Amino acid sequence: WRTGVQKPFRAYPLPRMALLLALIGTAICTLSGYRNLSDYLFFGLLTSLLALSLGFLLSWGLAEFWMRAAQKSGLWQHFLRRRLRLKEDQQLPWITWFSTISYTAVWLGVAAFVLHAWGLTHTGFTLIWKYFITGFTIAGFHIQPFRWVIAAILLAILFNINALVQKYLSDNSRIISHMESGARHSVLSILRYTGFIIAVLIALSTAGVALGNLAIVAGALSVGIGFGLQNIVNNFVSGLILLLERPIRVGDWIQVGTTQGYVQKMSIRYTLILTFDRTEVFVPNSELISGQVTNWMYTNSVLRLMIPFSIAHDADIPLVKQLLVAEGQNHPDVLQDDPRGIPPTALLLDVSENALQFYLRVYLDDCNKSYNVQTDLRASVVESLLRHNVTLAHQQQDVHIIPDQTLPADENVAQPTRAH
Repeated sequence: WRTGVQKPFRAYPLPRMALLLALIGTAICTLSGYRNLSDYLFFGLLTSLLALSLGFLLSWGLAEFWMRAAQKSGLWQHFLRRRLRLKEDQQLPWITWFSTISYTAVWLGVAAFVLHAWGLTHTGFTLIWKYFITGFTIAGFHIQPFRWVIAAILLAILFNINALVQKYLSDNSRIISHMESGARHSVLSILRYTGFIIAVLIALSTAGVALGNLAIVAGALSVGIGFGLQNIVNNFVSGLILLLERPIRVGDWIQVGTTQGYVQKMSIRYTLILTFDRTEVFVPNSELISGQVTNWMYTNSVLRLMIPFSIAHDADIPLVKQLLVAEGQNHPDVLQDDPRGIPPTALLLDVSENALQFYLRVYLDDCNKSYNVQTDLRASVVESLLRHNVTLAHQQQDVHIIPDQTLPADENVAQPTRAH
């Protein structure tokens, strides 16, 4: 008990309490005259304690070893990276697998040692192995633990292979370099989900599950899908449509309702949009299919800008148009002689009681520069108009004063005097 309150044993209060109670029970059996029972309990407890202590020591050693293996420094780590042609900042592959296998082997050995200490004979181990390989039947369902373990290992291996294929295709873009970024993302997503489905089917087949019975399970789930999972299935199907038809791609500037921003990620259930104020909005895929979506970059990134300017009525209209066109032609991001757009043009589209409403129409080759170009053009046009003494219009209202207008006589109202 005194040893148990020291490090590292005090981190395990329940095993310490169980061991203390077992030792007290052994002492009681000895004092009561049950010598064979006390010898059996004492030997089992002592052997179990030694086995668990050895298991913890080996686990701590393995944890230290794998932690050092994951580090980027070390001679043998550099050697493995050179042999595997990895970069210095890349983690060594399969470390998680090797560490899991080592921990599993240690604790399986500890469990076998403990069972043997409590009287499990060679015949018992043979029987356990037999049931583990051949399986057993529960409620008419035959279970083979060995096949399930192999299926789990195979599933994990296939998942890792799928992840490695995705990483290889994304890093070695020469294979899909002829595609645009949105198309590459769609191809990688389709391959990822296809690999996931194939891995699950292979694992189920290895475990002994009849794939024909999945139709029965699907029929049973259809009731739940019809009531509670219809939104999830709707988003799932919509995600597949988006990945196949690709009306929206990663990197596109889109607007969905009041949300406007860039598409950061497209998954099978939702689409992540990064707005201009750097907030992340998760939009269900069903809204992208059923609702109206504006994609500013679907076929090209050309954008038209109509920048308004309010000019006073007495301004020189040809001069104003000339100044607007000149500022549009001087901006480097504005298309000039390009078939994708019209050269900068000044338009007088409205004459109101307050101003002449001019518009500077320009086309940009990259819609991502919209706000910066608008800022530059507004500033340069205002400066040019002021230099040429062109007055900008402002809100105004004419007030007419009518002289000698008298109020109707009222006997109850005092008449103003001449002094007033």
